[in-house]
Amino acid sequence: MKRKVLVIGSGGREAVTVWKIKDCLDPNVEIHCAPGNAGMEPMAKLHDVKTNDIDGLCALAEKLRPDIVIPGPEEPLVLGIADRLSTLGIACVGPSAKAARLEGSKVFAKRFMRRHNIRTAHFRVFDDLNEALQNIIGMFHDYDGLPDSPAIVIKTDGLCGGKGVLIPANEEDAVEGINDIMEKKKFGSAGDRIVVEERLRGHECSFIVLTDGKNVVPLLPAVDYKRRFEGDEGPNTGGMGAYCPNPLITPNLHEEIIEDIVLPTIRGMTYEGNPYRGFLYFGLMITENGPYVLEYNVRMGDPEASVILPLVDCDITELLIAAATGDISGIELKWKNAAAVAVVLTAENYPKGKSEGASIYGLTEARSLGALVFSAGVLPPKIFGQPLITYGGRILEVVGVGKDFTTARGIAYAGAEVIQFRDKAYRPDIAARLIK
Repeated sequence: MKRKVLVIGSGGREAVTVWKIKDCLDPNVEIHCAPGNAGMEPMAKLHDVKTNDIDGLCALAEKLRPDIVIPGPEEPLVLGIADRLSTLGIACVGPSAKAARLEGSKVFAKRFMRRHNIRTAHFRVFDDLNEALQNIIGMFHDYDGLPDSPAIVIKTDGLCGGKGVLIPANEEDAVEGINDIMEKKKFGSAGDRIVVEERLRGHECSFIVLTDGKNVVPLLPAVDYKRRFEGDEGPNTGGMGAYCPNPLITPNLHEEIIEDIVLPTIRGMTYEGNPYRGFLYFGLMITENGPYVLEYNVRMGDPEASVILPLVDCDITELLIAAATGDISGIELKWKNAAAVAVVLTAENYPKGKSEGASIYGLTEARSLGALVFSAGVLPPKIFGQPLITYGGRILEVVGVGKDFTTARGIAYAGAEVIQFRDKAYRPDIAARLIK
């Protein structure tokens, strides 16, 4: 039977999702993407509907009547796309708007974890600028005897595209950051409330599961690089690179994460009347005292999806349909015995700025070297047959898959080097810690 799939989004995560579905299924599959990007045109039919246009997306879904809708980014989920599609009888791999508050509101997420005894950093919530500034001085103390060592993290309550987390270097930075968020409204209404929490030390891990509201199918754990520059310096970004699997996640630790964090989250949402379906991302810090939750995301990570999905060794579409409509108990994903590394190519001035109108060269050469290239911030050429052009902060995700991390990393960086566009930038240290 012919399958029809609608993917919502326009970034690298959506590009790799479309690629994986196309890679898994026979030629009869019909893939649509709204709005998609120019690099996805060979794989999917694109529809010019924005991800925050819920009415437009529902009208498109009603016209297409797909077997399944897969929202990539968080915004349409927080705005209630899954609820609206449900009323139309269309299956959606994603949570309701109420359940999507796990990502849509940091305050909701932290208080939810507190209610259900899920390990997370100690925190306080502020909705008043003066109260926040008065209390920040007492919170900012020397950490482990190191003067001016960052001891707190400041987070906006609402969505900021992965850029609403500040790790102040000292008290002065903390005050400036709070003023930027709450007084100058750097992130708009997303910063009306802030969470100030203790800074945890350890190793970060991206742990993603697919759930039907009761059962879970874990994906391979990954690691992403959020800071803009080499050595984890500079501002937070949407993600500069990733690798998978995460060798620090032993079988025992994996079981601990499932039993102490994942299942209590799923059960807690059901208990509170907001059963959760779809992908659920746990941003974890693996400390000497065990795993702690830094954040929830109500979708796959980006760029984590670009290193996880290429390692899936089976058709994921039936699993996605089962998660959205029924029961995934007893279903297991098969995985390749391999490693994957992703290097994100960005504009030089990212995350503050973006690249516009620069021709992109070397995509064919990168693929000839074995790299997978997933498009994100691109537009079609002005003249047919000419190269794609840049339009965004994160332009491309270049992925290497190999028998080990040395091989995978070599392929990814070889591909990243031959691709050229004006003011190209990338981090040179993705997965470097794994190379002996």
